[in-house]
Amino acid sequence: MERLRRDDREGVFDTNQKTLMFAAAVGWATARDEVDLTEQVPSKTGDSIRLDIFRTADDLPFLDALAVDREDDLKVMSDERQPDRITLFEQYAAAGLAKMRHYCIEDNPDSLLDGLIRLMTDLDREAGGDLPGLDGVF
Repeated sequence: MERLRRDDREGVFDTNQKTLMFAAAVGWATARDEVDLTEQVPSKTGDSIRLDIFRTADDLPFLDALAVDREDDLKVMSDERQPDRITLFEQYAAAGLAKMRHYCIEDNPDSLLDGLIRLMTDLDREAGGDLPGLDGVF
């Protein structure tokens, strides 16, 4: 994740928050049916994601939307289920980061951005060309 930040010379994202949001979207697209609330995502620090880094108006609604989609139940929006929503986000982000690592580092592309473009192209192809925002880009 650190290599994807712009403070690295070849990084793509401005912040860890933006990296995690993108990773969660990738994880949702690639591992939607594989997440499991009973499984905790291992962390190098032992901490879960800090909600205070998600500051934009779209961040928490995005986390909530991922949970509602996965659980197919609006009851996941209750205050007592917030830990479940965070766990789902962490799992999607972990799955997305693994996919991004594969495309951006393990496949050894010319640049991290090239790896992300290949990832998005493959996801778009798998979705039948229906991903929003990619029309006319490639």
